[in-house]
Amino acid sequence: MQVRKKVIDEVSECLKDADLAVHAPESEDPDYVIATTFQMQGVKMRFEIIHDPKKNMLVFIVFFPEELPMGDECDIFAVLNEINAESPLGHFVFSESTNKLTFRFAYFLLEKEFNPVKFKENFYNILRGVLENYPLLQKLMSTEGANA
Repeated sequence: MQVRKKVIDEVSECLKDADLAVHAPESEDPDYVIATTFQMQGVKMRFEIIHDPKKNMLVFIVFFPEELPMGDECDIFAVLNEINAESPLGHFVFSESTNKLTFRFAYFLLEKEFNPVKFKENFYNILRGVLENYPLLQKLMSTEGANA
């Protein structure tokens, strides 16, 4: 088995252990990336987990399929900056071209072997951070939230 594929295979096993459906990513090399899609607490998410062998790290990108209502983009970035400043895990990124958010996080694989315990711990910490902040972002960026 190739080393690059081995990490993604181990990530895939961890996701399956958590009863998450695993599928190929939309546009990346499946030797380096695995994806899962699910809904939790009413928030739809698509995770792509990327292995960067050169930096020996895993990068998590959470894609939210919903477009956010457009208002004042400056307000959106101000809200994101506030949340990102408080987040120890990662950061939200807003694309003006798609009106969609992603959440990005990475950690280095410091051990010699892939550590499934550390992976699961980081994965659940990311989920918790996303679930705490994304509904707040939706509310603040909606027309009701902007007027509240």
